[in-house]
Amino acid sequence: MLNFIFFAAALSSSFDPLSLQSLYLNVVTDGQYVFSATGFIVEHDSRYYLVTNQHVFTGIDFFTGTPLASDSSSPVELHLWYHGPLLGQWTVGVESLYEENGDQRWISHRYEEADAAVLPLEEIPSGALLHTLDLSEENIDPAVIPGQTLYIIGFPYGRASTGKMPIWKTAHLASEYDLDVEGSRAFLVDATTREGMSGAPVVLRTFDGSSTENVVTHFLGIYSAQYLDAEIGVVWRPEIITEILESIL
Repeated sequence: MLNFIFFAAALSSSFDPLSLQSLYLNVVTDGQYVFSATGFIVEHDSRYYLVTNQHVFTGIDFFTGTPLASDSSSPVELHLWYHGPLLGQWTVGVESLYEENGDQRWISHRYEEADAAVLPLEEIPSGALLHTLDLSEENIDPAVIPGQTLYIIGFPYGRASTGKMPIWKTAHLASEYDLDVEGSRAFLVDATTREGMSGAPVVLRTFDGSSTENVVTHFLGIYSAQYLDAEIGVVWRPEIITEILESIL
């Protein structure tokens, strides 16, 4: 395992938990970097799972069906940059995307086409500190309206803010939240998103009371990709992730 120290500091309440929950991913084939992405970890039935887009595992664009790699190669393994015991310390875990018999390890929705999937984590490095995202935060304030400010927390073009800390991109709700997009359980955001943000959590922030310290986080879903050649992105709803996890035997 590789350790990288960019800065060292004790974990502090001044750091936003979502900055620790959003993880940098490298997709690798035959030891060669293919592309970067974003993901986050959830706990279900005492096991840990990486959540990201299905196209991160398949290497196939969900909307067009075309390979993401220039040589059309398929991803073989995933490198996850976990946080270490100190803020500013990372350790890299390597997860194979296939079993020895060739079966895929990631799990998609059984009955619905969606660009979201989970991977059971089996190679968590010793000393890695896991900051899991609580899916129970998916309860939505009923006053979510088009134009409202949201945040996508990921790694555009594989870039980070410091070390492997994510970048917060501002987005605005670009469709009626209660209406699905073209029959899919997804909604649209207006944002200047870029490659590498696939799999990033999307959240709404509200304030409980008059104090700015009482921030309430609403997990709205998982960012997928831009489409229609516009600055419009697709976000898949949290219940898809919950249903995938509940389908695991």
